[in-house]
Amino acid sequence: MNLSNRFVSDFAAWAKDAGYPIRVLRRLPGLLRQLPERLSALDAQQTLFVRSLPNECSLRLRVETPTSGVYTSRDCIVFWAVGPSWNLRHMSSDEDASRIVEDFLFLAAQHALRSRILSSTAAVALAFDQLFDFRHANVQRVVFGPDSFASSLDEAFAHVHESLPPDGRSGTGRKSKSVRIWMRRLNAMDPYVQRGIFQYWRARSLWQSDFGEEAVTALDGLSSVASEALNRWTDLGAVPREQLAHEFHMNASDGRVLVSLYDLRCAFGAHPAASKWWDFGEMYGDSIESYFDTATRLLGGVSDLEAQHRSVDPSPAKWSEWFEHNACMLLDSVWFARLP
Repeated sequence: MNLSNRFVSDFAAWAKDAGYPIRVLRRLPGLLRQLPERLSALDAQQTLFVRSLPNECSLRLRVETPTSGVYTSRDCIVFWAVGPSWNLRHMSSDEDASRIVEDFLFLAAQHALRSRILSSTAAVALAFDQLFDFRHANVQRVVFGPDSFASSLDEAFAHVHESLPPDGRSGTGRKSKSVRIWMRRLNAMDPYVQRGIFQYWRARSLWQSDFGEEAVTALDGLSSVASEALNRWTDLGAVPREQLAHEFHMNASDGRVLVSLYDLRCAFGAHPAASKWWDFGEMYGDSIESYFDTATRLLGGVSDLEAQHRSVDPSPAKWSEWFEHNACMLLDSVWFARLP
């Protein structure tokens, strides 16, 4: 197994720009190239990642897939996911070089786990219009597999339920079925889908907090992400908002909504409004749900197109092979090279 030369060279270039000494720069490429083999030895181990939040809206829900799920337990809503266990330590006698690679692996594994959690929180938001911010949730991690704390996923759950009892009730209503459909439809491991989810979630959060101008700016941000994804996956290049709706198999009225969102973003969000800023909620509040309906269809269209052009497998058989295939994506997504 081999990592791409681009990944190794980009990582080494970042370390050089960050000012690491020559001894680290010399060791780093070799450590990076060892990762596929080192990680393959950990393929039999996985991590159960659990985040719990207050269930203030009293949802009754239980939806599971083989790799993630959500359920309500007493006064909590619990999101869980299964992902890689990449707890490598002391990879090199050079502690600085070793720590850099170990920190990257931690963030890469976190990306996989958080992405699966994000698919669940996004599904709940899309089905129930309820937002749960996993960044501020209680966290539990249990490693399971050979030579681990727990031998199986069931045993790992048993440990978690010692402090967080499961709820045996199942969600069978229409909205629960919608959550299940969205969880299977959204591949939040793909960077475009993940960014689209964030823009939708951010727009909902801003609107609920009475930041209308910022909310429509976030919704137009979803259009921008969709345009980037379309360009990446189909080589169409930049397209106007109305054509964007057509390319994602939406109707003409959705195209007009996307144009309106762009116009509002330009008039109120991207630049200081020339006038009427204090009346934004009164002027456009009646239209906001139609804006969100269009955004929901656009996010679904992005997810469906991603499935047709899939490059990031949401359910890999071996996490070491997944890492090897997606190392460059992970470097762009979780590391610091592209930050200003």
